[in-house]
Amino acid sequence: MIKLALTDDHTLVRKGLVAILEELGYDCVLDTDNGEELIAHLPEVEPDVVLMDYAMPEMDGVEVTTYLTENFPDIKVLALTMNDDDLSIIRMIKAGARGYILKGATPAELQLAIDEVYEKGYHYTERVTGSIINSLDHEKSTQTIFEKEHITPREQEFLQWSCTDLSYKEIADKMNVSPRTVDGYRESLFEKLNMRSRIGLVLFAIKNELVQI
Repeated sequence: MIKLALTDDHTLVRKGLVAILEELGYDCVLDTDNGEELIAHLPEVEPDVVLMDYAMPEMDGVEVTTYLTENFPDIKVLALTMNDDDLSIIRMIKAGARGYILKGATPAELQLAIDEVYEKGYHYTERVTGSIINSLDHEKSTQTIFEKEHITPREQEFLQWSCTDLSYKEIADKMNVSPRTVDGYRESLFEKLNMRSRIGLVLFAIKNELVQI
């Protein structure tokens, strides 16, 4: 039986999730309303997967996930969020989350996410696709990939800026180009790397050590 821990500062949401998870056959060994309490009790319960709320006071989901990645690498984190936006998901992935699930998901979707994170190591979604995740498992040098895909220096620079919390307009300002030009860099990289989202670009940059996490 998969052992789960859950942290969410909204009590009704958390308790409702615990009830659903137990009905689905999981062993909910811990539920807390903040990251500090979760960290304090983890050694006692040793969960397989942690469902991590993204937005919490004091220590947010990114901070707690970063801590778990560094100190409990065998525990897999599944981000639990209301935010279906690229930057929120990117921050959690960079912190070490193995996938994400929206709070509005169905029990079946939640079960699929947990099982895939536990069994495969990642939860594949339309926005974090299997082909993108699988690219993390191939050892290729940055130079070789850039030469093969004909990625230009300016596209490389855009790729690095894409790994920040900046909006595309703010990236354009940093690069001293127009938003239209930045859109061109993005679409060119999508085509060259066979990707569909900013998340995919971030994962590519992390794998090829363009950014440090």
